[in-house]
Amino acid sequence: MGMPIRVSESKFNLYRDEIAARLTVLPTTLKMIREFERTEVRAQDLAEMIGENPYLSRLLIETLRRLGLEDETPSLTTVVSLLGMFPVRNLVCATQMRISVSGERTELVSEHSFRPSETLTYALRAEAYFEEHRILSPEGGFSAGLVFDFLCLMGRDQLKVSGEILKFLDTLFERGLQAVGIAQVVGRANSSFQDQANLNLASLCHGIGRFVFALLDEHYFKWYTLTAAQGFDRQSLILLERSRFGVSHETFAAMVAGDFEFLARIEKMLLFSHESYLTRDRDPKLFSSALVLNATLEILEAKSLGKKEISLASVPEYEGTALENEKFTKIFGSLLA
Repeated sequence: MGMPIRVSESKFNLYRDEIAARLTVLPTTLKMIREFERTEVRAQDLAEMIGENPYLSRLLIETLRRLGLEDETPSLTTVVSLLGMFPVRNLVCATQMRISVSGERTELVSEHSFRPSETLTYALRAEAYFEEHRILSPEGGFSAGLVFDFLCLMGRDQLKVSGEILKFLDTLFERGLQAVGIAQVVGRANSSFQDQANLNLASLCHGIGRFVFALLDEHYFKWYTLTAAQGFDRQSLILLERSRFGVSHETFAAMVAGDFEFLARIEKMLLFSHESYLTRDRDPKLFSSALVLNATLEILEAKSLGKKEISLASVPEYEGTALENEKFTKIFGSLLA
């Protein structure tokens, strides 16, 4: 396995200076994400948000004119209504993400090649997946996917990482979607579990720490690729990761979630997804959520390794929980079939 490469304090400082500094969600985007999480979104409310930002206001009006939909200067409510609320959301989020990551304040209306859908690839894919599979809170899927878009843009345009590393992010995203599908079965099978929406978000984002690790440490991607190919189970892989680098990817996943205000609620769930037993007495609700996430990820890993059965009861933290019983054993078996 080679000599240990310990993550020193400078690695965390590097995360703060080079990555977290560019993961800033600007106010209008944050307000818009919150607005779309409501039951009903109104054009007038979006217009009021955009009206607080002169740059975005002019951007939308010029976009409307360029499309030939309006000759005179319209009200922002009219602009939002004519363009459509979802396209407006996408344009605002894509524009402000580019500003956050690269400081780019280009006159986007003059760039006919600029399409928000190409900047928000992961956000829109996640939202579409949630809608297609009738998963709770498609808007949450959009916001969680947006994190992948931030990281992709930063890695590609600012840190100039290789195409191989960017493909790694796409692989982690696809595994996240698989985890969301598993989470639906595991979470809903437990009638006492009340945190399904957050479980969905955590399942999707569970792998982002690996991409951050690859950005921070040039040795990590090669190590992970070679080690994962040897067929280690999830528990062993995490132990090897900690032994090699001094910290697991879950720490970085939690840090990223904590840096996005709309994902802060899953920060601890991600942090304790491997060691949920640490929260059993201190925070029963967190323990329940982290435990179900842990089970979801164990099944995901078992499926990827081609296993046909899994015994979660042999893991200490499952002792005395609903995940031990025969009902769950059958559910796990059906998921691995």
